[in-house]
Amino acid sequence: MRLSRIAGLAVVLLHGCATTSPDIDGGGSQVDPLPGEGAIALGRGEALPAFTPQATAAQNYAMAERALGAKRYLLAQRFYYFIRRKFPYSRYAILSDLRIADCLFERERWIESIDAYQTFIRLHPTHEKVPNAMFRAGKANYELVPTDWFFLPPSHEKDQKSVRATAKALSAYVERFPQHENIEEGSKLLAKVRSRLLAHERYAADFYKRLGKLKGYLGRLERMKNGFGGYGRDAALLLEIVGVYIELGEGDKARAVVQELEKDFPETKELAKAQELVGEMVPPPTAAAPVSTDAIPDEG
Repeated sequence: MRLSRIAGLAVVLLHGCATTSPDIDGGGSQVDPLPGEGAIALGRGEALPAFTPQATAAQNYAMAERALGAKRYLLAQRFYYFIRRKFPYSRYAILSDLRIADCLFERERWIESIDAYQTFIRLHPTHEKVPNAMFRAGKANYELVPTDWFFLPPSHEKDQKSVRATAKALSAYVERFPQHENIEEGSKLLAKVRSRLLAHERYAADFYKRLGKLKGYLGRLERMKNGFGGYGRDAALLLEIVGVYIELGEGDKARAVVQELEKDFPETKELAKAQELVGEMVPPPTAAAPVSTDAIPDEG
């Protein structure tokens, strides 16, 4: 009697576990990679989770979404890959393309997620989720931007390739979708990377200035003025450019920049100083008028 009671309790417990389990894995029967799943690169501490493919695209997508919601990104990624391979003409295949990028993003596989988002945008340029893909691609780029360490040179002194890529990606998103739900965060990230690029241009400009290479100095200042969507353009920078043009003896260009100051930064001390500098310029000597030979008497 006692043994039968224990056996009955065991059956109840097993039945309860089976009915209350979320069963995201669908039984966990498939461990080895399926064809097309070789793209799942595992990071440190990751292992390929088991899953059971379902009969329909909708069922697989539902399982994938449940796994994604539970932050089981590798498991979700397996379902999305399966949908894309097994049901390539289903509407869920397109959604899976984007979700694979999301899984890579959440797993902090930044470079792979950028590639996946860009592929989605290229293949589905009119899809309603393109703004999300562009935002996340820009944010993934931002995660690749190097940070400052106290024992290394400042980040603005290093190569800015990743910073420029981030600025390009975020600029495209901000300019194309100014009303998107993530525009505030995207704009803040863009401002940060533009500040980094401006700091780099300032570092280079000061370097050329110390060497006395005025054209290189001027070129960097002009890039600060024109290269960041107006982000670094202010009265102090325009005054600095006026001064360099004057040193180079290019008065017309200096006056043109003063006109920019008059238009965009009127009643500023920088405008007054620029006007003073231009006013102090020595005008170029005028060519002497040719002497007419008609008034010279003929000595013969």
